[in-house]
Amino acid sequence: MEMIKLKKTLISFVGITDPVRGNYDGPLLHLLRHLEIEKVYLLGTMDLLEKKEVFIERAIDFIETIKNCKIKRKYIKLDIKNPAIFSDFNLTKIIDKIYEENPNVSFVYNMTSATTQMVAALALDFVTNNRKGDTYQVFHYAPSEGKTVVPEEEDYDFENLYDNLEEAPNRLVRTNIESFKISKLKTELETTLKVRDYTKLMRIFEEYDIENNELKLLMEYAYNANR
Repeated sequence: MEMIKLKKTLISFVGITDPVRGNYDGPLLHLLRHLEIEKVYLLGTMDLLEKKEVFIERAIDFIETIKNCKIKRKYIKLDIKNPAIFSDFNLTKIIDKIYEENPNVSFVYNMTSATTQMVAALALDFVTNNRKGDTYQVFHYAPSEGKTVVPEEEDYDFENLYDNLEEAPNRLVRTNIESFKISKLKTELETTLKVRDYTKLMRIFEEYDIENNELKLLMEYAYNANR
């Protein structure tokens, strides 16, 4: 039977290096260039998105042209007074809604754009809520020593991007965020075993898609024996 290829949806903060910096793709643009994304949710502060939206639109239009594709866009403006304070993000509610709106897609996360706190909040939401999807970082280019690189202006000509060159490297790196999930899973299993809640153990097994038949049989045996 032929596998059904799920549509890819990107969840990304918008940072000051998006969409272009120093004649290179910013992280957001690089993801759209190298992955087959059909829809992107763009999160950012109200001030930043108001300044960047036209520039971002032009950048995505450019990617559509060179890849001969269509990318849907949805902007989510966050009422964040201080982007360094985690509690202001309320990401879980936002991402829950995104998942509800897109029941049959494969999610991709941009783990590079925006402030360190925003990326950390995104990673925390991914692990805490056991999100399904792929997480990527984008290696930055190395500017000349001593050279100050500033983001490009809105009227930038995308034909000038060095990433358009055939020899330009793919700077995407898939992150091993699963290691954080494993730590969370161990804690849940240990806590649940202490109180012998075998029903919850089975739910954890299903939630994390653990592919270990021997472990599953052992847990089912413990559950039935306890009953």
